[in-house]
Amino acid sequence: MRNPSLPSRAKGCPTSIGEAGVELLSLGKSESGVKEPRRWHRSNAGSLRGDSTMLPTKPEDTLSGALSSYVAYVPPRHDEEQIEKVITLALAAMLDAVRRRAAAAQLPRSLSLMTFNVLAPCYFRHGGRLESDDRTAYLSRAQALIHTIQRDQCDLICLQEYWFNPEYQAQFRHAFRGSHYIHTVKRPDKKEDGLAMFVAKHKFDIHHVHHIAFDKAGDRVALMMHVATKWNRHELPLHQRSFLLINSHLTFPHCEIYKEMRLDQINLVLDSIRKYVASEKLEHAPVLMCGDFNDFNDPVHNTVMDHGFSSVFSHIHGREARITHCNHNNREVGVDFIFASHLEGNEKGEEALALERERLQLLPTRCDLWPRNMSDRTRLKRPSFGHNWETLLSPKGPHHEEEAQFVDYWKLVSDHRPLVAAFDVFPPTESQAVELSELLL
Repeated sequence: MRNPSLPSRAKGCPTSIGEAGVELLSLGKSESGVKEPRRWHRSNAGSLRGDSTMLPTKPEDTLSGALSSYVAYVPPRHDEEQIEKVITLALAAMLDAVRRRAAAAQLPRSLSLMTFNVLAPCYFRHGGRLESDDRTAYLSRAQALIHTIQRDQCDLICLQEYWFNPEYQAQFRHAFRGSHYIHTVKRPDKKEDGLAMFVAKHKFDIHHVHHIAFDKAGDRVALMMHVATKWNRHELPLHQRSFLLINSHLTFPHCEIYKEMRLDQINLVLDSIRKYVASEKLEHAPVLMCGDFNDFNDPVHNTVMDHGFSSVFSHIHGREARITHCNHNNREVGVDFIFASHLEGNEKGEEALALERERLQLLPTRCDLWPRNMSDRTRLKRPSFGHNWETLLSPKGPHHEEEAQFVDYWKLVSDHRPLVAAFDVFPPTESQAVELSELLL
């Protein structure tokens, strides 16, 4: 007796199951009257057509591909047992695709981050002149900066002292607009510089951008981004593929008043992070905070560490970088940092394991000053300008014997060295269930 739950069907009309419109195998006969295996699939026009084929083929990596490529013998119209067998085989193909897709999702991806104070031309003074008054000089140096940044091909780029001159900005936008999303924020009042952040388009989505104004805590700003991984957006909800990225440039500690101002600035940044995390339910999401902190081993550094952050350079090398900057007092200091929350070993016990299962994980694999084969103890020189850039070539990966050559070149580029970190990116070990409709897309 025919199962009433199975719909009747005209000859040559395929059966569909599920809202995704996945086609099951149709029933039919050849012109000779002999039953043949047949599968249905979409033509380029979107209609359905049948092709005779042999048994069976390997399921594809997606569920719709798994179903549409799976082949079985076409049962007689009245054989409900064979129809159920076809459905069972199709579901088995779906489960296999889910398992393989889930396994692939557990493989680590990579993330690279650069922080770099590019020395705004409006502050670059040499021989009693400002570089901002010499168009040829600042546009030529902009190209040298861009060349340096592009060498490392970082996914995330955070710049400080980014000059808001239209021609200068156009150089950077032309170089990066094809590969990166670009966001900038200018310092308040009549300041000519600010911050810039570039985010790789092929890897990440930007969910939100927040400007942190320091107001009475000085004429500085910070830029906070809510970033999400793009490669697993169909498998994971937003909060499980999210992290925060903060770029900041704190006031130089000229005296005690400025030291107190710096503490106010970093507390405003930390408070903004806390409020955003609470509003977006991102309690366990990683946070990367980088920039020019304009001092080292001071209350600001200690405050950041007390809020659950670790210096990535120290995490990798067991100490902080010695020299990242030659300041206006001709003092060589380490003031550029990349801080990360939730680094391995910072959390302990059952609570730590629970957090690890619920959030994206960023595990640092390296952190070095550029160029990586040059020691962080390398002495730097105060910058100078007014040279013919057409006759100057950037050293190609300097070795120890070429350090002097590189230092002489670098004083023409910036008074800071770029700091670059790389991370392995792991998805949560316990992610929320994925809707079938998402996987069928």
